[in-house]
Amino acid sequence: MKKHLKKFKHLLKRKRHHVGYTTSAILFLGLGVLLAQNDAIPILEPPPDESQKFEEQVFPEDIVDPREVENAFREIGRLKIEARGLSKRVARLKNREEVKHKLNEIIKELDTFAANIKNPPSDYTEREVLMEFYEARMWEEVGAVRAQIELPQILKDIPLAIRRIEKLLKLKAYQTLGIDMQGVTNYLSELKTAHAEADRLYKAGDTQSAMEEIQFIQESGHPGELEGAIRRLKEINDLIKRVRDKQIQKELSEMLFPITEAINEGDFRVANEILNEVHPLVTDVSRKSYKASAKTRTDILKRLSDFEGKMNSKMEEREEMERIGEEKMMEELKAKEPAQIQPIPIESSITPTIEQTTAVQTPS
Repeated sequence: MKKHLKKFKHLLKRKRHHVGYTTSAILFLGLGVLLAQNDAIPILEPPPDESQKFEEQVFPEDIVDPREVENAFREIGRLKIEARGLSKRVARLKNREEVKHKLNEIIKELDTFAANIKNPPSDYTEREVLMEFYEARMWEEVGAVRAQIELPQILKDIPLAIRRIEKLLKLKAYQTLGIDMQGVTNYLSELKTAHAEADRLYKAGDTQSAMEEIQFIQESGHPGELEGAIRRLKEINDLIKRVRDKQIQKELSEMLFPITEAINEGDFRVANEILNEVHPLVTDVSRKSYKASAKTRTDILKRLSDFEGKMNSKMEEREEMERIGEEKMMEELKAKEPAQIQPIPIESSITPTIEQTTAVQTPS
């Protein structure tokens, strides 16, 4: 070691004119001594660069299609227009101030959803903000207020709609559309009972209970919507029968299945929404398919195939939203349930049993 030190001092004398060389050499010498004493020197790793943030993985289902955002804004705008329109129709209600306040609260909540969708909060993703809006089901809030305002007229219209539907069901032309006639008849019977009770409650001044009695109308649709769906379904079916091309006719007929299914399940509003999509297509295709060329026929079949895929996606999205809504409702109901006190098992009881007392030996 002394030999190495002498050699290093000699180098210092020869290189003294280098600025800072002495300090560097001494540090190098000290490190050499440490290495000679201990071969295992811990190596200090540099601290991690804090500027390198952890990037959260983005899954395909989290990616939001711009069209979804547009649809949400369109729905919010529609609901706000409807809420403002309803606020002008509350003058005849006894509780008009309460209803007007409710509508103002709905509009404020819709504005909040719109702001969050446009600029999501830091702790929300764009997908989460959209899901929160759809889970809130604001259209049901607006619909409940609309039903309250329109309740007197609804009670007048229900018996008329029931009679018109019963007349349609007696016609053979409507009995071949795939509609569950017995199911619709049972629905009309339940509707008559509910209407009689709601009318009694309304005349007694209990508006809230009257609305609750016919709440299922708000969920599935007014009987007038059922009548409209049945009439439009027959109209489309008649158009399809005029199509000469058997394959095109078959493709068009299959588009009616979701409509009849919605009617048979009591979702009259959904049936009308599908009809709004299908009716213009069937009208246009039935016209163009008459003496169509081979190219036109190919284009029509491709158009029908694309439309079917689009409708399937919409139905799957609707079913997913309904499933999420049902799960959320169940969670809310479970949260409201009182906590149940579990009984103490016999084995864990602190009171000794006869066998336990006899097993204890007293000291002699």
